[in-house]
Amino acid sequence: MAEFSWLPRSPLEHVLVVGAYGARDVAPGISLTEIRNFDLIQVMARRGKREELANAAKARFGMAASDLPKAVCASDVTLIWSGPDQFLILSKGGGHTMDILSQAFSQSASLSDQSHARALISVAGAKARHAGEIVVARSAPDGVSDRRRCRHIDRPYQRQSLAWQ
Repeated sequence: MAEFSWLPRSPLEHVLVVGAYGARDVAPGISLTEIRNFDLIQVMARRGKREELANAAKARFGMAASDLPKAVCASDVTLIWSGPDQFLILSKGGGHTMDILSQAFSQSASLSDQSHARALISVAGAKARHAGEIVVARSAPDGVSDRRRCRHIDRPYQRQSLAWQ
């Protein structure tokens, strides 16, 4: 019978290996860092509660989530638009966990903890944009143009630092 381990671990545990790769005689073009121990909560407005949700977000974070595809940051949290009347709350430090947020948004939204379902990687360096284009090009379905595949790399939330960085 197989042994199961219920210990939390990174989905990148076996693929993100520390070390230098590529050309050795030049400065690194990119640096990848896995960000661990973050909270990612999906917030979806209940029917007819859009304004109430915006007010609850302003009361909790000092700002509302954007109505457009972008992210807004406060000192310890990033609110990321993810669709009409919904956004993600990305944070570290345990100040915005599911238990805490469910009280703040109990009347206006449904919440879903997505922390366990995502890997978060910081890509930095002189060739970070080029690396992003390669990843997008290789992961997009066949028949999608290169321009369409990479258009999201110019979005503001793709280029900005997270609130706690």
